[in-house]
Amino acid sequence: MFQGALLKLLDVSSAENVLPTTYGKLCPPLGKHRLKIVEFISILLSIGGEVAEKELIRLGAIQHILDLFFEYPFNNFLHHHVENIVVSCLENTKTMLTEHVLQDCNLVLRLFGAEKQFTLATGPEKTTIPTEGRSPPRIGNIGHITRIANKLVYLGNNNNQIQALLQVEVRTLLRLQVETRPRKASRRLADGSWYDEVKANVDGESSEWMDWQMNVLLKRNTMENVYQWACGRPTAMQDRYRDSDDEDFRDKDYDVAALASNLSQAFRYGIYNNDEGEEVRLKHYVTFHFSFAIIPSS
Repeated sequence: MFQGALLKLLDVSSAENVLPTTYGKLCPPLGKHRLKIVEFISILLSIGGEVAEKELIRLGAIQHILDLFFEYPFNNFLHHHVENIVVSCLENTKTMLTEHVLQDCNLVLRLFGAEKQFTLATGPEKTTIPTEGRSPPRIGNIGHITRIANKLVYLGNNNNQIQALLQVEVRTLLRLQVETRPRKASRRLADGSWYDEVKANVDGESSEWMDWQMNVLLKRNTMENVYQWACGRPTAMQDRYRDSDDEDFRDKDYDVAALASNLSQAFRYGIYNNDEGEEVRLKHYVTFHFSFAIIPSS
């Protein structure tokens, strides 16, 4: 009862307020209250609990939250919580949540659809509307879509159950997609030619999903791997400059407390003349000791 009343607050269809943005406008904006509800569900799923999980599935909470993920493609706070929800469902030891997010929520097809239509869509029923007279911007949740897709690929390669569910979902959904297309009467003949065409289209779309993993997702991961960049700080951190003796004195951890103690001892035993100013004596000491610190050992 409590969860049902809470999830009703996620419904944005009756809201009429409009928020102008740099890319267009939100009709209506998501708001902090709905965001907190999504965060609460994310924590609830991470903790686990069969009763709560069954109730969330029954109420369609996860499916509705995924709808918000695609309806608000520039809300990074929302995307973060939705990614955690999806990962919690996929890594859950019970098959109930995994089957729900992959089959009932059509996760793979929705991710694939967002990749194909990567600009902000226009329409009267959209909550995120681009500015008129300008080219629609690229959607802002591609990064989280990539992370979710990487998680799916990883789990599919290491979990036979998820791999089987992925294959079933891709084939079933694409078969429905093909069967709902307009077809000629000649394709309804009893010789089975229509079903052969459906099978060919499904196999082609399934291979397209695999091609996307290899040619798009893999290349994107390589491009975004900062440790492989040819310039900039990440490379410099891994391949630091070394002097002729392969000794990087910048890596040495100088003990400031020990240096201060040595400085005090030096003045106590009269190493430096008392008639020199404090700044001059400090300069001599620091120059003397650091010159020994950076001289390469023979």
